[in-house]
Amino acid sequence: MRRLTLISDVDVLKYIIYLRENNIRLYLDDKKIKYKAMDGTSNEFISEFREYIGKNKNQFIKVLKNINDGIELSSIQKSYILGMDTDCELGGTNCAYYIEYSINNIDTVRLEKIINELIFENEGLRCFFVDINKYVIFDTFNKYKIKKLDNNLDYTEIRNLIFNKKYSYYDWPLFDFYVHKDSNIDDRLYFIFNCIVLDAWSASNLIKKMFDRYFFDIYIKSVSTDYSIYKRKENLYLDNLETEEYHKYLSDGMKKYSIPELKYKRDFSEIKKVTFKRVDYEFTVNETKEIFSKLKLLGYTPTMYIAACYARFLAEASGKESSSIILTINGRKNIIENENDIIGEFSNIAVLNYKKSGNFCDDLKNIRNSILEILEFIEHDGMESFKYIKQNKLGQIVSPFVLTSVIEEDTTMERFVTENYSISKTPQVIIDHHIRLIRNSMVISWDYVEELFEKEYIETLFNDYIKLLHNMKLNIL
Repeated sequence: MRRLTLISDVDVLKYIIYLRENNIRLYLDDKKIKYKAMDGTSNEFISEFREYIGKNKNQFIKVLKNINDGIELSSIQKSYILGMDTDCELGGTNCAYYIEYSINNIDTVRLEKIINELIFENEGLRCFFVDINKYVIFDTFNKYKIKKLDNNLDYTEIRNLIFNKKYSYYDWPLFDFYVHKDSNIDDRLYFIFNCIVLDAWSASNLIKKMFDRYFFDIYIKSVSTDYSIYKRKENLYLDNLETEEYHKYLSDGMKKYSIPELKYKRDFSEIKKVTFKRVDYEFTVNETKEIFSKLKLLGYTPTMYIAACYARFLAEASGKESSSIILTINGRKNIIENENDIIGEFSNIAVLNYKKSGNFCDDLKNIRNSILEILEFIEHDGMESFKYIKQNKLGQIVSPFVLTSVIEEDTTMERFVTENYSISKTPQVIIDHHIRLIRNSMVISWDYVEELFEKEYIETLFNDYIKLLHNMKLNIL
């Protein structure tokens, strides 16, 4: 029997999960703690945990009540957990994002203090997933400690060590910070987060808040209960949302659903463990300004332009006239004040169907119209789309090509921080296409499943895509 000193809600939650793993479930019955144990559980084990819980009775009652009042997971969060099942095609992995920065002489003590302040202030960083249906937001936690890396490790070893770590969803924290000190060059800060707790926009917001405090002593505190209030209001909002028109839109739209078919070296069923790799390309600052300015003048966004190019390219690479991609969307709803400042998981998705037209200008116009139509239904649950795919079976891949666009950047950090590398991984995704603005340059990247492609093929494919981007650029300039 392991010994724990229960000093926080997190410790109690972890202990409850520990008991569950040993086939013992705790529950409240009229404010009394009760349990159910499997036949064969030793009397000694039962006696020990009952004594231990008895010494911390009030704290266990508080946490168990919190579990009873837990918040329901969103459809996307549930899909992340289900995708960890190795029985799913290209499953068995977390949905996570990894970033590394160069910073001169990191003050680990100061940074650690700031991270703990942000955890305390933001409920989205204090989520504990108790099962596949709900999570709780706890009050107290043990001080978070930045992990310090062995100076003898090289950067490739560090990257693999951190990025390939598999998190259990029934644990906390589902994010981590690592520091690597190097006497010869700038120190490295590594940040990895599980997408079940942070979306891309929240992660950017968190990093900005952290660096604002670290470099400039800028403190903008948020109300601690905003996230739980938002999530409970969102669940009520969705329950009362009129869906008839939306489901007609889905029913009609998903008849056009067309999954691109690239050249794979193995069947999905043969792959039991997935490894993600990244290829990327950076437009120059001048090219980026030129493209963005012209798109704005024509009434398009960079996301519309890239989506049109990506969908067109996948159709051509598949030898087809059509293709469908999944757009990752910032799904925040205007149901609470300052919702854009809240840190948490707010992702939504939408299916973008493409059919080749006469020329790229027509393609771009059609994609814009499709995205504007998507935005009319942005408050609905995009995961409902997959109910209308006829071939959809449990565990089968249905949304393998994704586009995530985060075209926002805070350049105030440029003198202090350099982003060196980033990569994502998502269960049941073949290629996750990211668009970001880094140092005023548009950066295009593909995170792809290494086991599916010959190295030469995927690199040639990506290079051909970059050529297409440049060629299509000429059509709008």
